[in-house]
Amino acid sequence: PTITLNLWDDLEISAYFKKSYAAPIVINEISYKSSEGLKNCDWIELYNTSEKSIDLSKCSIKDSEDENRFVFPPETIIKSNGYLILCQNIKSFKEQFPGVKNCIGNFPFNLKNEGDIIRFYDNTKLLVDSLAYHYLSPWPVIPGNARKTIELKSWELDNAYGENWEISKNHGTPGQ
Repeated sequence: PTITLNLWDDLEISAYFKKSYAAPIVINEISYKSSEGLKNCDWIELYNTSEKSIDLSKCSIKDSEDENRFVFPPETIIKSNGYLILCQNIKSFKEQFPGVKNCIGNFPFNLKNEGDIIRFYDNTKLLVDSLAYHYLSPWPVIPGNARKTIELKSWELDNAYGENWEISKNHGTPGQ
């Protein structure tokens, strides 16, 4: 549609943008700040927003470095409206969260405490979701040596904006 404006009139213009493509897989929770006793226990939670199970075979996760890459193994399925945890060290993760079954690992890099980029690619190498988290506001600020995670307030929010994240309760809510 065409809009004609008279620039000599007093007017207020507001733009409202809406995503035209909603990715079915969303980076939903991040554990990047392991405590002293838990080395190599970073993890990333993915959420499937669709009504169908999705095969993540040959999909990949990268951080800010292209060579830091984890490729999902064959037959890695994330159920409809389900979660999958990608662990840096699955043994450490299972010691911390023994009840969580929907987890895989081990990704070969760590998530930086001062901020990093997380990128999720589909099996055709198309970038599906990405964000650049930070340890300063507007991102949630995790105090001192607290063993907390950050989680997206709602999967419907844009995870690229820090104000859409909050500090988790307890030590994270993987798989929920």
